Amino acid sequence: MSMQSIRDYYKVPAKRGARIEFTGDSLGKFIYGFLYKGKKGTITGSYRNYLRVRFDSESDIKTLHPTWEVRYL
Repeated sequence: MSMQSIRDYYKVPAKRGARIEFTGDSLGKFIYGFLYKGKKGTITGSYRNYLRVRFDSESDIKTLHPTWEVRYL
């Protein structure tokens, strides 16, 4: 799925280079074994219907659903 398809389907402003924040919930969420609540990152691309995000001060790229616990900045 392309970034344009993600924008159209999920009605989100996702595009390469856009900034996001992983919000989690009041208890925080664990993804990939690390706590990312409140962390900000940059969208680097897409994989199927997911966003590929590089969180600040990290070298690896994570895969996030476009509407799950993501706030577009």
